[in-house]
Amino acid sequence: MKLTVHVTTCALLTAIVATSAIAQRQQKTSPPCIPGKYQLVESRGIVRVVVITPSCRNLEAMKTLGDKFRVDFAAERIIIVMVFDSQRAAGMYDRMLESSGSLGAAEDRFYDKHNVGNYSKNTNTSNHQYIITLQGADGPEVVLNY
Repeated sequence: MKLTVHVTTCALLTAIVATSAIAQRQQKTSPPCIPGKYQLVESRGIVRVVVITPSCRNLEAMKTLGDKFRVDFAAERIIIVMVFDSQRAAGMYDRMLESSGSLGAAEDRFYDKHNVGNYSKNTNTSNHQYIITLQGADGPEVVLNY
């Protein structure tokens, strides 16, 4: 009986330690989501490239982000905001443009996977929309028209 209790206790402690280690690793890799918060990576002309935390890759947080863009860029007549959930993918934006949209199969997949939104506004044409792609550029789209 004592042996069974000891083994069960050891197994339980091992599971707790393992769960704690996984939680700590996830916390280090992806900060908690603060809806509407983004990091500006690049600003050139009418284009902005921003990064959000991967934990904000959900519809509610992305809609809140769209509302934040509407406020932050209200004075802009023409604006395009590319949204990524990876700093590396955001950094690939210029290279992707310069290469006519192809960096090789593996890099293209990585870029597309982390391209999670595109906000655009053009007051000259009355176009004002936010396209959310939670599964990446090749996944289904949620289009919000403002």
